[in-house]
Amino acid sequence: MKKFLSVLMTFIILIALAAPVQTANAATIKLNKSKATILVGSSVTLKLTGTTKAAKWSTSNKKIATVSTKGVVKGMKKGTANITAAINGKKYTCKITVNEKTVTVTVTNMLNNDAITKYLGTIKFSKTKLNDDYTTTYTMTTVQQKDILNFLTENFKTSLSDNLLPYYEAITVNKDFTYFVSTVDKNEYQKNVENDPTALGLFIWSSGYQQFNGIKDADIKFLIDIVDKDTGKKFDTINLSDIE
Repeated sequence: MKKFLSVLMTFIILIALAAPVQTANAATIKLNKSKATILVGSSVTLKLTGTTKAAKWSTSNKKIATVSTKGVVKGMKKGTANITAAINGKKYTCKITVNEKTVTVTVTNMLNNDAITKYLGTIKFSKTKLNDDYTTTYTMTTVQQKDILNFLTENFKTSLSDNLLPYYEAITVNKDFTYFVSTVDKNEYQKNVENDPTALGLFIWSSGYQQFNGIKDADIKFLIDIVDKDTGKKFDTINLSDIE
């Protein structure tokens, strides 16, 4: 009888000791992050520690941040979203803040006509610095950069139509503002080429656009093909060395 009671007591003690261990293990389940900040397009991986079971992941706003079945969170748009991992009837949440990417560019002030100066004045840059060499350094989001490049493209078209010399039929440019084609009256062009300011003006536009696009001065490209409007054939070329 004494032996039976001894075994019974040992069994009861083991049960009593085992119960708290199970509770403690359950309490250790948690996310590796309670909050995180990422950039648009970048990602962070969230993990549940204290369990080997797979969690069900969800996001409060998939337009701001998405989450995969493995807890990989990707920034989609500036804003905040809550990422939730559900397991065993409980939920664990991480607050994700998504910021836009920023870029820093240095731009010559020669480009600034009244319209451009006014437009740039409406933008809330992260940082602006006036340099001693008459350039300005801007820190901006990639969204702001895209908007500026679109504005410069449209402003170029307007300025071109307002200032095109009589013997120019048309001037076209590629999307990167590195290559222009000027279609002209060949005879009139050759008579006035020495005093023609068009190439310099196009270079200022070209370099300014490329600088806002993040291109360094040493990497700027510039080329103009001069085409006879009557024959459609190129008869002259102006490149960067001709301007400098």
